[in-house]
Amino acid sequence: MPTTSDQNSNLYLLPMHPIRAAIVKAMERMDQDIRPTRLGQTPRVVQLACILEDLAKWAEISDAVTLAFGEYVRERVGGISDADMQQCFRNQLWGALDGNATTVISNAYDQWRDDQ
Repeated sequence: MPTTSDQNSNLYLLPMHPIRAAIVKAMERMDQDIRPTRLGQTPRVVQLACILEDLAKWAEISDAVTLAFGEYVRERVGGISDADMQQCFRNQLWGALDGNATTVISNAYDQWRDDQ
């Protein structure tokens, strides 16, 4: 009969859960790819562009995790169509930010510049 120690050591032989793997990869990418841009006392438009790029990277990385959830359930349970995958699991955060948060950031900068 296997001991608890044997059973625990067998856990390390199992592949990593696909969603956990996506999260680990996302954390690594966030650490490597996102270096938040600092705005100086007099922000420049190039700094704003870098902020928007940081936001886009954040969304791309986060969206990969959202997609992993959909793919995992689709693989295990089925019932998620290609259209549902596209509409509900791909580019969700970026779809929410692009044209919303990005526009608000751009408008805030324009207003700040006009007030100077």
